[in-house]
Amino acid sequence: MAFSPLGPILLEEVRRFLFLLPLLFLLALPAWPPFLKGVVQWGLERAGFSGRVEGVRGYLPLGLRLWGVDLQGEGLALKAEEVEVAYDLLGLLRGELPVRLRVKGGLLKPTWEALIPERPGPPPALRLLFQSLVLEGVAVELPEGRRLFLPPLRLTLEGGGPY
Repeated sequence: MAFSPLGPILLEEVRRFLFLLPLLFLLALPAWPPFLKGVVQWGLERAGFSGRVEGVRGYLPLGLRLWGVDLQGEGLALKAEEVEVAYDLLGLLRGELPVRLRVKGGLLKPTWEALIPERPGPPPALRLLFQSLVLEGVAVELPEGRRLFLPPLRLTLEGGGPY
């Protein structure tokens, strides 16, 4: 039997591929829809929200697109066809999370007490910094204020263009 130099070269290529396989898995995992849905459900439960999200797409380190959103939490209820969230994780180094939020086709029901708390608490460890909030075809309903004596209010904004 003759010695073939291709054997060690082929073996080295297989080793290199096996080394890259876990790396490729780790890069693809944050875009896998079942993983994203699990992370979103876990995060919503941790934030005190209940409800459902029909589907999730995106890449976890950059942002997500959720559809079929129906959430209830303390001081807030949201039903929306689509919600897009983009964030900059580097802001975590400064103790803040810059967020761009777009809600399309739905109903948002905050309470006055959630918007204007009676006694502000201590500053949060992580400050949410809204860089952009876009509501497309979203109605906002505010109930009658108990503490502020404000009437029920329904706000619907429509428009286009830069202003």
